[in-house]
Amino acid sequence: MEIRKLLGCLLAVFCSVAHTSPSLPAWQGLAFEQQTLWATAQSAISLDAVPGHGDTWQLTVSSSVARSSEEVILTFKADSGRAVRRTRLSRGKDQRVKTYDYGAQTILRERRDPAGRPELPMSDWRLKSRRELPYPGDPEQPPVTADYALIVLADRFRQSDQPSAQYLVHTDLNFYRVTLSRGESNVLDVDYTLQGGGQVSGRRNTDRILVRAEPEGPQEDEEDFSLLGLTGEISLFYDPESGLLLRIRGVAPRIGKTSINLTAATLRETP
Repeated sequence: MEIRKLLGCLLAVFCSVAHTSPSLPAWQGLAFEQQTLWATAQSAISLDAVPGHGDTWQLTVSSSVARSSEEVILTFKADSGRAVRRTRLSRGKDQRVKTYDYGAQTILRERRDPAGRPELPMSDWRLKSRRELPYPGDPEQPPVTADYALIVLADRFRQSDQPSAQYLVHTDLNFYRVTLSRGESNVLDVDYTLQGGGQVSGRRNTDRILVRAEPEGPQEDEEDFSLLGLTGEISLFYDPESGLLLRIRGVAPRIGKTSINLTAATLRETP
């Protein structure tokens, strides 16, 4: 009986270790910038664990270009990348917020706006539409996630020994099967500010991760997959030493092939 109890304890410990949530990356915040002849696009990204729920992470992205801005808050499961909830607040000529709650069988999508009264708190905005979106297949195989989570998931794939990885990315009404694979390493010129560490510049070897998206299931809207506004075959360039995402390369509307570069990074405080 004692041996049986001991084996049971060892099994419990093993399962606990096996299911430990992955560690947060070394960075806590990243800032990117892309300059064009008519505007400057900026994006700031932060990542933290949800307080009291270490197995769930929250990614916050604030982007702006010209007179338009957007803020996205995504919570997702740390181990699989499976989306839990996403909000997208858009400001420009008009304001609106969309929320997506990722259930077991469907996604609850709601859209709200201030009804011409921008002074109202968002909690009082009117409900414009509500609908449930069915998944095109099993939402766990591959996991359903959102575009910005790929920044974290691609880095995790980079550090693995897998030849490729797949995720099902939900945008607004559409789904895309996204495949991550490895590209040729590149040497990049970098120039960014490391908070508390001064300016980092020079040439860096990088690991290149390729992001390819294909429509999955019926498409209810125009093609809308992108990552930080870039479409086509997207390349993510990571510093193999620091794990920082140094550059994103893809196709931008009205510009063509272009790159978005890291301009600032905040490292996570070590406990």
